[in-house]
Amino acid sequence: MHLFYTCGGVLTGLSGVISSPGYPLEYSNNADCSWTVHVSNRSVVSLVFLDFQLENNEGCNFDYIALFDGPTVKHRHLGNYCGNARPPNTVTTSNQLLVVFKSDFNIGGRGFKAYYYSGEIIRRECQQVLKAISRNFTSPNYPNIYPNNINCHWTIALAPGYRIKLFFPIIELEDQNSLTNMCDYDSVAVYDGDSETDPLLGCWCGTQQPPFLTSKTNKLLVVLRTDRNSAFMGFIASYTGGGMSATHNLSVRKQHLCTLFYYHSALMFCVPVVPVNVTCTRTEFQIQISQQSLPQLDRESVYLGNPSCSSQMTATTYKILARFVNCGTAGQVSVPGK
Repeated sequence: MHLFYTCGGVLTGLSGVISSPGYPLEYSNNADCSWTVHVSNRSVVSLVFLDFQLENNEGCNFDYIALFDGPTVKHRHLGNYCGNARPPNTVTTSNQLLVVFKSDFNIGGRGFKAYYYSGEIIRRECQQVLKAISRNFTSPNYPNIYPNNINCHWTIALAPGYRIKLFFPIIELEDQNSLTNMCDYDSVAVYDGDSETDPLLGCWCGTQQPPFLTSKTNKLLVVLRTDRNSAFMGFIASYTGGGMSATHNLSVRKQHLCTLFYYHSALMFCVPVVPVNVTCTRTEFQIQISQQSLPQLDRESVYLGNPSCSSQMTATTYKILARFVNCGTAGQVSVPGK
């Protein structure tokens, strides 16, 4: 006795499930199924595979899933997948996704089950290119809860010759999936480059704090994805650039350099921040930082170069006034042999 299942169709709901014919029973041979997911015009489609087991072969040309960033196979091909490894979470660049499932004449498997949902198109504040030598950035709305259904990208792009050190002093996302022990719901991922095709340095969720991360080049990509359900406080991330090339050293000669830190007593390390206002004269400079941009700290916790150069507090800001010869500053950067 043979059972026949229909497959494919057009899916227009805000969310739904896509599964192989007969799942979780073994799928039929010679299947040819196509699902077109079509959500509202100002949304994107997110696809997460919950279970995946197809015939495995190099090249994935016997039994496979193919994904396309649009409604037809003429749109950008996102990948072919087979075997037992679940495909990566996928987010389209438009409001449509094509899922194609094909099987050949023999050898099957349990098949697959995937969940799709509609998400907001990436917001401007959620898609940033960061070029400052050091900076903090946070999940949207931090320290309030982040939005659902977002796909945020922060690209850290420094000058050639730099490497980037990145760490997360605080992280609080939705916990991992208890069935898969994977970050299937909300997650932050870091890539060693400026694209999700570059090497993945790690993916984290819950309160699992990432280790200190160092890039191999002058670029890092941080991606935050959230689903439609629970939301939490999010994260603070901080990065700094190092390893300047000699060429870049020459370009910063005779510039006044200073580094501002606040000391996070609970975490016991210094976090670089970006001054909101810097004014200079020939002999001294003044830095002011909004108190809202930092956790509640006493003035001794915010200092320039070393703790002896701590700030003063006004009604709304931390203020530091220093001469160029003090507080670890330098009037110029010297280059050996110059």
